[in-house]
Amino acid sequence: STSCDSAAAATEDGAGAVESEEGEKAVAEETQLAKEPSEVEDWYTLQQTDRKVSTIASAKEQRIEFDHTHTQFMLPSACQKLKQSFHDRVLFPIEISRTLKDGGEYAYEKKYHGLAQLNIRGIAEEDVTFLSVRCPIGPHNDFDTPTVEEVEAMPEDQQEDEERLHDGTAANPYLLAETYVHIEIRMQVPLSPKPPPPPAPLPLVRDIIPKRQAVPIYVKEHSGVDRFRQDIKAVLAELQELFNDRSVPLDPNASQEAIDARRTQLLCYLSETGKMHEFKAKLKQSVAMMIREQFKQPGNLGGQSPETQKMISDLNAVLKDEINALLYSEFPAKKLAGDQDTEPLQLMLDKEKRLAEEAEINLDYGKATMHLNRRVVAVPKDPQLWYDLGSVVVRSGDIAKAQECFREAVTVDPAHVASLLAYGILMTIRDKFSEADKYFKESVSASPAHVLAWSCAVLFYDLESRDLERRTALKQMDTAQKKEKNPAGKVTKRSPYIRASQLCLEMGSTQMVEKAMTQELHRMGDSEELQVTLGRAYLMNRQFEKCRQHLQTALQLEKKSTVSMTLIGHSHYMENRWPDHRADMPLPPYKEAMAFYDKALSTKPPNTEVLQYIRLARIQIAIKKIAEAADTLKKCINMQPSATAWLGRAIALTMQEDYDRAEEALQEAVILDDHNAEVWGMTAIVALHQSTADGGLYQPKADEAVRAINRALKGGLGTKETFPTSEFILQQAGNMFLKIGNYDSSAASLRRALTTAQGNEAIFSLNKSLAECCAALNDVPSMIEAHRKCGELATTKADWEIAVRALIKTTEHQSKAQSKKYSELLKKDVWTQGLALP
Repeated sequence: STSCDSAAAATEDGAGAVESEEGEKAVAEETQLAKEPSEVEDWYTLQQTDRKVSTIASAKEQRIEFDHTHTQFMLPSACQKLKQSFHDRVLFPIEISRTLKDGGEYAYEKKYHGLAQLNIRGIAEEDVTFLSVRCPIGPHNDFDTPTVEEVEAMPEDQQEDEERLHDGTAANPYLLAETYVHIEIRMQVPLSPKPPPPPAPLPLVRDIIPKRQAVPIYVKEHSGVDRFRQDIKAVLAELQELFNDRSVPLDPNASQEAIDARRTQLLCYLSETGKMHEFKAKLKQSVAMMIREQFKQPGNLGGQSPETQKMISDLNAVLKDEINALLYSEFPAKKLAGDQDTEPLQLMLDKEKRLAEEAEINLDYGKATMHLNRRVVAVPKDPQLWYDLGSVVVRSGDIAKAQECFREAVTVDPAHVASLLAYGILMTIRDKFSEADKYFKESVSASPAHVLAWSCAVLFYDLESRDLERRTALKQMDTAQKKEKNPAGKVTKRSPYIRASQLCLEMGSTQMVEKAMTQELHRMGDSEELQVTLGRAYLMNRQFEKCRQHLQTALQLEKKSTVSMTLIGHSHYMENRWPDHRADMPLPPYKEAMAFYDKALSTKPPNTEVLQYIRLARIQIAIKKIAEAADTLKKCINMQPSATAWLGRAIALTMQEDYDRAEEALQEAVILDDHNAEVWGMTAIVALHQSTADGGLYQPKADEAVRAINRALKGGLGTKETFPTSEFILQQAGNMFLKIGNYDSSAASLRRALTTAQGNEAIFSLNKSLAECCAALNDVPSMIEAHRKCGELATTKADWEIAVRALIKTTEHQSKAQSKKYSELLKKDVWTQGLALP
C-alpha cells in the first residue's frame, strides 16, 4: 500500500476564498530518500533545481497544507508496471488548480493552474519503504491571464493586479513565489525487497582437518559459597554508599535512639525505591548454586513436604551464618572492657522464639510451630528447644507429634527432667500408664532433688491409687523442698502442687491439674491461686461455666484479684468465638469481656499482659472505639513490642486518617516481622491513601502499594485477620486500586478475598467491585460471573435489577439467547432473595 501526504506553500497574495485540488501524479528529475521528519534542521534540494530549502524555515513560511492521505493496494502486476515506468524514466505529474468555493466562473483559473513533475524512482530501490520528495511548481501548458473584459466582469474584491516581466509577458504566480510541493510516500512492503545474503563461503581445508586438542588450562571454579560471599560484599558496599549519600556522618558517640532512627530511615528508603528487591535478585543465582552444591537439589525448592521444609531451614541457617560472618569481618566492632560478643545464632533463636510467642497469642499454632521448628533445625542438639517445640505442639492438639518432640529431647539429653515429665503426662492423657510410670521414674532418677519431678510422681501415683508409692514420693518431695533454694539463696515457699499444676496446664492434662489442686486443698486449704489455677485449666479445656465459677470464687477470696478478672474476660472472649470473628461476620457479644478487661486494668495493682491488651484492642477496633484501641496498643507496645501490636496501632491510626504515623507503625512492624502478610497488606492501603492525599496521584507511593500488595499476596494474605474491621484488608486494597486505575492489582486482591469470604453481603460487595474491574480489563467471562453472583446474592430488588441489566448488556454480544433469558426474567419480575440466575 502507498500513502501520499502533500503540502505546498501558498502564493504571496494568498486568496482566502479558493480551494486546491490534487491531480493525478507528478514528474521531476531528482529524487531524494528521506528519513522520518524530526525537530533537527535539515536541508533538502528541490528537484529540477539547485535550490536548497530548510525544514524549519519552510515551516514558518506561508503554505497550504492539503493534509490528504491516499492509501491503495497494488497487485503484483501493478507493481511490475510501476517498476517498468521507473525503468523508462517516467515522471509523475501533480496538478494544482484554484477555483471558487461556490463553483462559479473564476477568471484566474488558468493563471493558477500549476504543474509539478515528480521523480519517485527512489521508492524502487532495495529495501526502501519511505520516500520524501520536494519539487517546484510551474505553470501548466494552458497557462494564461484573463482579458480586461473578464477582469472587469469580476467583483472588485476578487480582482488582482497583474505582474509583468521585463519583456511585458505575464508572470506566473508559482514561479514568483518559488512555490514547491512536498510529497511523502510510504510502502508497507518495499517494491524491491532486500536480496538474500550471499551463501556462506566454503570452509578452508585447514578448518576441515581436525586439530590436536589443546591442553586445557586449569581454572579453579568459584563455589556457590564463594560467589555468595562476593555478592554479599557487593551488596554491603552498595548499602554503605547509599547510607553515606543519604545522610550526614553519624557521630561515633551517638545514642541508641539515633542509631535506630538512622537504621529505620535506610530501611524505608530501600523499601520505597525497590532496592531491597534488587539485592534479593542479585543473591538469587548464588543461593541456587549453593542449593545444588550442598543439598544436591535443583535451584527451586518447591513443595511443602517435611523434607523440603527441613532443607529450607538448613539452607536458611547456612545463609545466615555466612552473612553474619561477613558482617563481622567487614564491620569489626570495638570491644570495650567487660563486653562480650553476642552470638548471631542466639539472636536468631531469640527472634524465632519471640515470633512463636506472638503467633501463639493470635492462636496461630501452625506459624508458632514453624518458628520453633527453625530453632530446632539450627541447634538440633539442644533438648530445651525440642521441649519448647513440643509444648506448643501439645497446645495445638497434635499429641503424636508432641511425643516425637519430647522423645527427641530425651534422646539428646536423657537427664532432661522437663521433657521426661512432659512425656509421662502425655502418656497419662493417652491412658498408657505403664509407659508414663517409666518416664516419671526416669525423671526422679535423673534428678533426685528435683521438687517438680517428685510432685508429678505423687500426682501420678494418686491417680493410679498406688498409696505406698505415693507416700514414698511425698516424703521425697518434702525433703527436696526443704533443701531447694531460690536464686536469692532462700528456701522456696511456693507449693510444689501449684508448680506441678502449671506443667500439667501446659500439657493440657486437666485431670492431673484437678488432682494437684485436691492435694493442695488438703495440704494448704483454699486460696486464690488454687481457684485461679482451676479456672485456667477449665478455660483451656473450653469449659467456660466451670471456669467462671472457680474464678468468681477467687474473687470472693480476694476482691482485687485482677488475674481472675482477666481470665473471666478471656472466658467470655473465647465463648463468644471472638478468635473466629471476621469482617464478613456479625459482631459477637463483647460487653462482658470488655468490662472485665477494663476492670482488670483499672484496679490497682492492675494485671497487665500482652494477650489481654491484644484481645481488648481487637474488640475496640471492631466496635470502632478507635482512640481507645490506639491507646491500648500503645501500652502493649511499651510493655512488649511486637509486629501484631504495631499492626493494630497502624490500623487504628489509618481509621483516624493519620497516615504518616500509621506508616511509621508499619515500618516498625516490618522490622520485627518482615513475613507478616497483614502488615504488607496494610502498608499497601496506607501507601494508596498517601498517593491520593492531594487529590491527584503520586506515582511513587502507588508503585510502593503495588510492591506491598504483591508481597502480601505472596505471603498468603487472606480474610482471616488479627484486627478485623468492617472490610477485609484485601477488599480495601482492591477498591482503592480500582479507584486509581490499577486493575491488575485490584483484580488480584478481590479474587484472593473471594476465595475465603463467607458472608453474603461481603461476597456481593466483592463481586460488584470485581465486575467493574473485569469490565476495565475486558475480561468478559469473569465479568458475567461476577454480575451473576451479585444477582443471586442481592438483598433488594433494586440491586437484583441492576445485576440483571448488567448481564443483559454484557451477554448481548456473547450470546443473544442468554441475553434474551435475562431480559425475560426482568420483564416477568420474578425476583426473590437467593434466586439462582442461569
